[in-house]
Amino acid sequence: MARLLAHNPALIDAVTSEKKSTALHIAACEGHEAIVVQLLNHSPGLIDMKDSDADTALHIAASTCSIEVVAELLARRPSSLLGKIGGTPLFWAASTGHQELVDLFPLTIDQVLSHAIYFLHYLRFPLAFLSF
Repeated sequence: MARLLAHNPALIDAVTSEKKSTALHIAACEGHEAIVVQLLNHSPGLIDMKDSDADTALHIAASTCSIEVVAELLARRPSSLLGKIGGTPLFWAASTGHQELVDLFPLTIDQVLSHAIYFLHYLRFPLAFLSF
């Protein structure tokens, strides 16, 4: 991987045509922690890149239960931005039902209340989120 990036550094910031996923999004989705580390070492700004759903690699890793990748991404202090349908990485982690994953996220009381309200709204109107 390091050799590939050394010969083709433009691959780091390249995006897929339809979903606008970066190599970091794809590595996070597949749970490839070593590749995530290499990509972020070469291009730290990737951590806040959003795909066409406004999701970062942290959103993706949290929704796919990639505990090691989530831990690595959180250690690099990404911005906790809302995705296109309003979900935060913590929300997606909680929706997987894996307590170990949720425990990785540091929380303030404002975040707890915000996520609780969002989650309750999701439970009440789940189909509204599918319309985006």
